Amino acid sequence: MPNTDDSETKPAGELSRRALIAATGFAGLGLLGSERASARDGSLHIDGSNSMEADIDADGHSLVNLDDISAADDHSSWSSSGSGNGNLQLWDSTQGKPLVRAREGGELLLDADTKLIGGLSVADWKVVDVVEAGGDPTGGESINPVLEDEFADNVVFVFPQGTYYMDARFEKTGFENVAFVGQPRATIRVDEPYEQLSRLFILGSSTDNTDPSYENSVTFRNLTFDIDNGSSQNPGCPLIIARPTNRLVIDGVRIEGEMQFADGSYDGNDGYATVNPWVTGEGGHGYVSIVARDGGKYDPDTGSTNHPVGIGVQSESKGILHFYGCDIRGFPNNGLYIKGGERAVIERCFAANNQVANIRTGQNMSIRDCHVRVDGNVNSDFGKTNGIRIDEGNTIVERTKVEMLDGDGAAVKQLFKDDGEVTVRNVDITLDVGTIRALDITGADATDESVYDNVRIKGSGSDTYNYAVKVTRPYVTFRNCHVNVPDMRGITLQAPYCTINGGYLTSNQYRALGGSGSAPDGDRLTVRDLRLGGSLHVPSDWENVTLADIRLDGGSVDVDASDTVERNVR
Repeated sequence: MPNTDDSETKPAGELSRRALIAATGFAGLGLLGSERASARDGSLHIDGSNSMEADIDADGHSLVNLDDISAADDHSSWSSSGSGNGNLQLWDSTQGKPLVRAREGGELLLDADTKLIGGLSVADWKVVDVVEAGGDPTGGESINPVLEDEFADNVVFVFPQGTYYMDARFEKTGFENVAFVGQPRATIRVDEPYEQLSRLFILGSSTDNTDPSYENSVTFRNLTFDIDNGSSQNPGCPLIIARPTNRLVIDGVRIEGEMQFADGSYDGNDGYATVNPWVTGEGGHGYVSIVARDGGKYDPDTGSTNHPVGIGVQSESKGILHFYGCDIRGFPNNGLYIKGGERAVIERCFAANNQVANIRTGQNMSIRDCHVRVDGNVNSDFGKTNGIRIDEGNTIVERTKVEMLDGDGAAVKQLFKDDGEVTVRNVDITLDVGTIRALDITGADATDESVYDNVRIKGSGSDTYNYAVKVTRPYVTFRNCHVNVPDMRGITLQAPYCTINGGYLTSNQYRALGGSGSAPDGDRLTVRDLRLGGSLHVPSDWENVTLADIRLDGGSVDVDASDTVERNVR
């Protein structure tokens, strides 16, 4: 799980060199020697002959089909087919940051101080030292004139450590590559309220281009945006609207200060979000890692379209987007709103106390190893506060923790759209509010399957009549799920073609598992291999019900439906 306190630590999921060696099983291999590590039997040994045919797991990052690990006198190396999801890095413990980070089959991310020899190069780019070009690193004078004067088709702006003031929009299209890099880290300060500055960076157009070099890439790295101007009217402009064709990198970006306003009337709803990371070309790729802990201002007199989102991606975006290690808190109109792209991966992110949904997804999404928490500072009159909201199908949520310690929504809410399967697996939910739900699964007309596998629900929430899990969607399967809510009802099934296979369900309230009494005919409900601590009620109007291998831990079965098969219920 990612780090969730306010201290400065290494990014979530990143290991020291010693920990990385230990986690991958390299300890004791003598990597500075001349031997070769190999494994055909699934273990590591040194024999100087064979290649490795085993999977390596480094804190959850697998290196699949690792073909070779070798060591020479001056370096060690590994080679791979590129089909895994591994992340490797060289960590500088003195400076407390990675020098190089490589993602298997993907990008190579470099610190600004790292010198490249061969391979990736910016030799053909115009490199602008902002201070040498006349920029003020004390924040006294605006750097907008420097950026305008020095801009070129291929340009990287290097910001030496300091604070730089911007007072006007910087908008460019038609370039090839542009980058803004702190060295080692720099701050960009924005003071103007929305009425004076409605957008800060707008880079790229919102349409796909046939020229592969047109608006090829946009990069922001190692920059802090300071929007706390010390008044009651902080800036409200989106800080980054980036829409390259092929490659986007927003890495090591921090936002300090509360966003005041959002304007949803601008160009594809760009104005909603503090950061808008798009990729407009099919097959393009984006990597985003942002920390924004101060959130946005809630105003009860302002409409919903004028409340800011943390990170927003609309359906016009294409390509593959990877959100890694983001920390998004306290936005009144969604935290991570990721609705566009061919595919998106939200990994090792932390989201807390964001209104509507902390993480909200569209089609072809994957949420993994994330942590979501609602524990206060939620404005309940601006829509339900959900942990994770799944708006569309072909979505996977896995190895994720959701804590609902406050709020009025659901830990995981699945909406009605029928456009692909949904899988939620290996998820832990804490439910300490009795009037909300751990799982709210809706969509009465759905035909695609939804699978909830090894979902573990516990909590101190107390409500005599509320169910922790409500299902109004057909074709839902629960596999080995554990629901432990002693002071709430457990699961209510109000849709046909549902299955509970394995797991444990306990509730001291009437009905640990029950129906609505108004479900459609031909329910085809199957419950098997379940430990039941409470009562199971089957309404009289249900049909085609099978109860098999149910162990009653002090509970009971109350069957009103005549068309019910019971086998080994004890």
